[in-house]
Amino acid sequence: MRAIWKGSISFGLVNIPVSVCGAVETKQVSFNQIHEPCKSRIKYQKYCPCCDKEVPAEEIIKGYQTFDGMITVTQEDLTSIPLPSLKTLELDGFIKEKKVDPMFYQKPYYLLPNKSDEAYWLLYHALKKSGKVAIARFAVHSREHLALIRPANNVLTLCTLYYPEEIREVKEVPMKPDAKHLDMAINLIEQQTIDFNPENYKDRYQEALVEMLSKKQPEIVKRDEPQQVTDLMETLKKSIEKAKEKQKSA
Repeated sequence: MRAIWKGSISFGLVNIPVSVCGAVETKQVSFNQIHEPCKSRIKYQKYCPCCDKEVPAEEIIKGYQTFDGMITVTQEDLTSIPLPSLKTLELDGFIKEKKVDPMFYQKPYYLLPNKSDEAYWLLYHALKKSGKVAIARFAVHSREHLALIRPANNVLTLCTLYYPEEIREVKEVPMKPDAKHLDMAINLIEQQTIDFNPENYKDRYQEALVEMLSKKQPEIVKRDEPQQVTDLMETLKKSIEKAKEKQKSA
């Protein structure tokens, strides 16, 4: 797994080296945007209107617009910010998981040990036995994230949390229902209470979409296109031939 962040957990006076790796991946059919008449894929170019040209990736940097002009920001500027959470997962404290509203949950990650560290497994088992989770902070992708750490799937996991100001408020006043209707609704809920088994659920829309695509025939359009896979030896031979032709003409 590719790590998006490497550092250590600050657990009291103990530092535990860890890596933050993505725990989920999207499984869905993705579509390309194409030009209807020729069925070619649409390309997006990074263009500079001032220089009137396409800009290569190596010439693109970060910038922040102010009233007085543009401030350029380098990667060195970002890594030099004096913030402990750039390299350390700071544990603010421990709470019962049910105290955290699921509305705050953002994205899950695996918190993997960089080596066979006894302190890592000590924290894992301590959280598991206590039934508590840790609230932590760490900085990545140009911002500091609030996170929840808990044991799951035989490792420590980390779930980033939304900040309170990121959750929209809904100003609705709950209506009080009729007591008999409420009792009937609760009775219906009790009758239909189930165990949640994730393996029983599949994305039915994606399955139907794949089936629909399998029945369609791809359109074959005759046009000159650059080859996706290039024969290196053939390319070198052509390059040598072109170079010889240039020498002769010179």
